[in-house]
Amino acid sequence: MDAMLGGARIAGASLHCADLSRADLKSANLAQAKLKGANLTGADLTGANLKGADLRQAVLRRALIEGADMTGASLAGAIMLRIENVPVALRGALREHDIWIESGGGKGARANFAGRDLAGVDLSGADLSGADLNGAALSRARLADCLLVMANLAGANLARTDLAAADLEGADLHDANLAGANLTDANLTALQLKRADGTPSGRFWPANLEGADLRDADLSGANLRGARMRGTKLQGANLNRALLEGADMGGPGRARV
Repeated sequence: MDAMLGGARIAGASLHCADLSRADLKSANLAQAKLKGANLTGADLTGANLKGADLRQAVLRRALIEGADMTGASLAGAIMLRIENVPVALRGALREHDIWIESGGGKGARANFAGRDLAGVDLSGADLSGADLNGAALSRARLADCLLVMANLAGANLARTDLAAADLEGADLHDANLAGANLTDANLTALQLKRADGTPSGRFWPANLEGADLRDADLSGANLRGARMRGTKLQGANLNRALLEGADMGGPGRARV
């Protein structure tokens, strides 16, 4: 949207499900504003007054909230990276990755956490699309609501990791350890590729789960349409309501259920 609303006085305004992505809301007065379900992705809320605002189910990925007053704000179900929960050593890389995404790769730097020990880290709500997490140790990490589109998680240890409602469209998870992981309502579909002008190309990049260990994982409600799943271990996995249309599970090294 890119709206310029810096310093605006919109206290108490009804903005349910409004698209305020990348909006300039620096020092704006949004006290008691009704922002339930609003899209504030990439918005600049630096120094904004959000006292008592209703931000339930709002999306605040990559939003700048330094100095914002959220006293009494309702944040139940809001999707946002709570930077105070992130280890200091990772914050710089995550900020550079946000810039890399926002600039389409022109600025910042792609997050490279390949082989890193990130066990137990809380990155819920983070945008890690395209990040390199190859071979990373992420057991028992909290990655719920994360954007991991086209992320490289090949060989990563994600045992008992919380990936509920994570978007793993087109992600590479081959040979990853996802035993006991929570993937309820996760998106593991194929990513539709686009042409240089942004129009759909008609080509798809499937999520790759070949050889992954999903034993005892909770995949209830997960979308696995078109996923590559040859050799995937699914013994004991919960596939209730999972969508498997077009998933490649056959042939040599077929998925084991």
